[in-house]
Amino acid sequence: MKLRTLQPLALFLTLLPALSASGATVTRVTDLGRDGKHYYTVACSDGSRASIVVAESPRSLCIVADHLGRSCRPDWTVDNAAAYACRTAPPRPAVP
Repeated sequence: MKLRTLQPLALFLTLLPALSASGATVTRVTDLGRDGKHYYTVACSDGSRASIVVAESPRSLCIVADHLGRSCRPDWTVDNAAAYACRTAPPRPAVP
C-alpha cells in the first residue's frame, strides 16, 4: 500500500525555496511632499526604485514603477505599498 500523503509533502518541500524567495526589500522611503501632497520615493535593496502617491479622492495609495505601471489600492499603507513595490520588482542583472 502506497503512502499518498508523502507526495504533496515532497512537492511542498521542493517548492519551498522558490516560495520563500521574496525579492528585494525596502532600503529607504523618502517623503517628498513639499507641495502639500503626499509623495514618496522608494529605494529597494536590488537598486530598483518606485514612487508612491497618496490620492485623496477617493483615498488610496498608488505605486508608480516601471514594472507595475500605476497600481492603486485603498487599503495600502505607505510601508505596505513600498514593500509590495520592492518585492514584485523583476530581478536586476548583476553589475560586472
